Amino acid sequence: MALLLRGLKSGELVVELPDGAEHVFRGAAPGVHARIRVMDPGFARRLIAGGHLALGEGYIDGAWDTPDLDAVLDLGLENISQGWGATRVPALRRPIERLRHTLRDNDPDGGSKRNIAAHYDLGNDFYRLWLDDTMTYSSACLTPDERSARDAIELERAQRRKWDRMLELVQPAPGDHLLEIGCGWGGFALHAAREAGCRVTGLTLSEEQAALAREHVAEEGLEGLVDIRLQDYRRVEGTFDGIVSIEMFEAVGERWWPGFFRRLGEMLSAGSAAAIQTITIAAGGFGGYRRKHDVLQR
Repeated sequence: MALLLRGLKSGELVVELPDGAEHVFRGAAPGVHARIRVMDPGFARRLIAGGHLALGEGYIDGAWDTPDLDAVLDLGLENISQGWGATRVPALRRPIERLRHTLRDNDPDGGSKRNIAAHYDLGNDFYRLWLDDTMTYSSACLTPDERSARDAIELERAQRRKWDRMLELVQPAPGDHLLEIGCGWGGFALHAAREAGCRVTGLTLSEEQAALAREHVAEEGLEGLVDIRLQDYRRVEGTFDGIVSIEMFEAVGERWWPGFFRRLGEMLSAGSAAAIQTITIAAGGFGGYRRKHDVLQR
């Protein structure tokens, strides 16, 4: 545990071990004070083998607990932003992470479908518990005033504002045919059909998503405009008058980036455009990030 926590830049972390002994780790600068209690004697070994993923999984499993989770997260973010964590442990763990990631490669012959199913086929009831009524699982477009009042009504409005923004970028005319790569539960596809009068082919690799999206299409009587397919974008034939992809690119995998954009170019009709929304990382942190494997990549 001491090896993992050495070099704390700021703040203080009190660690209570299973035998009741306490160890205090302090940074050179003042900062957040946090406390954790370790219940699993083997938790340190889990951290060495699994890194930050093991930290999160350990909390879920009850291997450790804290009276103030926000403080623990704030302390970690505060120190990571100052370069904390550059020990030899990640280097020892990296070959294992690379092997895991390789075994989950996003190839078009099943790898991508297995990876998506592991995430989205947990069941629609699970996602209904915490998504808004549109079942939209991507970042919304908030106005400055909405940033301090994110209730369900504001969130749904912000999601629709995002969809409108994507339509503005692609500029479809009534009757145009759009392709949505990663359509989720069909929110954008339905919105585009209703508001722009265009046809939409939505792609997902999740059977749970496809089933519910098709139900929504039927409920709104839009079967003639919206086609939900259980299909990989690399298997699509033909061209489209515009392509939209909202936070699906994160799951593509760096190895497949060139092919992803090549396929976009092949599927776009002359003069049409693609709109992609994705989660980014600061340029200075990308070099380290690409050598690690986070919860999505795993």
